[in-house]
Amino acid sequence: MVHPVTDSLAWTHSTDDLHAAPITGTRVLVVEDEHLVALDIQLRLARMGFAAEVAFSGSEALRKTGERRFDLVLMDIKLRGALDGIEATRAMHAYTDVPVIYLTAYADTPTVERARQTEPYGYLLKPFQDRELKVTIDMALQRHSSDRQRAEQQQLQRFLSEASARLAESLDYRHVAHAIAELLVPRYADWCSLRLYETADGLPEFTYRHPDRDAPPLDETMLPLVARNVTLGTLTIVGSIGDGAMLEDVAHRLAMALDNALLYRRAERAVRMRDDVLAIVSHDLRGPLSTIMLRAQALVRRPGVAKLGHSILSVAGRMNRLIGDLLDASAVNAGKLTLATATHDVGELVGEVSEMFHGTAARRGIDLVELGLDDGLHVLCDRDRIFQVLVNLVSNALRFTAPSGVVRVSYERRGELVRIAVSDTGIGIPPHQLPHLFEQFWQAPRPASDGNGLGLYIAQGILREHGSELTVESTVGVGTTFAFELPRVVP
Repeated sequence: MVHPVTDSLAWTHSTDDLHAAPITGTRVLVVEDEHLVALDIQLRLARMGFAAEVAFSGSEALRKTGERRFDLVLMDIKLRGALDGIEATRAMHAYTDVPVIYLTAYADTPTVERARQTEPYGYLLKPFQDRELKVTIDMALQRHSSDRQRAEQQQLQRFLSEASARLAESLDYRHVAHAIAELLVPRYADWCSLRLYETADGLPEFTYRHPDRDAPPLDETMLPLVARNVTLGTLTIVGSIGDGAMLEDVAHRLAMALDNALLYRRAERAVRMRDDVLAIVSHDLRGPLSTIMLRAQALVRRPGVAKLGHSILSVAGRMNRLIGDLLDASAVNAGKLTLATATHDVGELVGEVSEMFHGTAARRGIDLVELGLDDGLHVLCDRDRIFQVLVNLVSNALRFTAPSGVVRVSYERRGELVRIAVSDTGIGIPPHQLPHLFEQFWQAPRPASDGNGLGLYIAQGILREHGSELTVESTVGVGTTFAFELPRVVP
């Protein structure tokens, strides 16, 4: 387009200091439909050290920026043809983030507002001097470089945050390996392989090939996976486009996640082996123990050795209960605790448990109270298992309640549920011990008892199989209440 102020080459070319720091190799596309003006700007850019090309229309500019990379575009706003400079810039930004500086002799408000919406990196009003051109280009390139670095850092932080979240999703080391492969390929690599020294079963290689690459990429990066000063394995990345610091950060996060997963794997195996041994040993002890109990019963019936027989039976009974607890704990750990659920009367169940302990409570000077706040309540449960839970709770309450104290077993309707609770006026449980109550083999440093640290653990496992939960409220010196809920059934 012919402009009265730019229809000749008679512009002032001030060359002072223009070659002091030439930007060799910086590719600039000049988009100007006036051939003489375009060639003049190209010549001036060449003297400054830029590699400049020319496009004489918006469509030609789109074609050239689509074919190769440019570091900067000088775009005349008022171009002839289907696309003016602003529309050409908008279309260009759909596939490239090349910075654009507008060239114009028109600075009216509507034109400036349209141009502003495309986020240009500068304006040059015609006619302009070489110094203005050089300074505007330098500032645009510097700003664009800063913007790109900032965007890359933000993208990297998002990637690392996503990597941390994905790596924390599971404690299965195979899942961890898949997660890192899916993050890296194809975003930052064409192919990656993870090798762990500890696992004999191995891990698959995770591969991806870009469809426009016929030959495999040659660049390969191998990163050691180190956690707690131990090398767990290696991560090999081929075709990486990430920088070294980023890949090292990824490898570090991966090593931490794998270390946790492998520690969990070893712990699981140890627990599984322990439970298997407990189950086998407990089962094999049942036979000899039955023989001992039969012989002890025979001794009880013989004069002169009856006391010895009772003593043997008492010890054998404790052994039998311990074996039963070990088998139940193994079943809870393995998720194989079986239930035989049916409808049962809560009052009858609680009454049977209370009757079982009335003699013990009387001997210890403790008042054992059964309190049914609602009559005729029925629940769906495994009767023997819930009986086992209540026996454990009442036994514990009596054990830690002083003479003249009270142990209360109560039940009441709570909507569609029935709440069963065992309360005592005993010594109470310190707050710091409450989180450990249901841990396997855990025992509080309280007065001596004959417990094995499995009762509450098994009780919680039984209730969880019923879809319930054993809760506890306690105040030191006041007492403790254990409670659970079961679904109410209308017979």
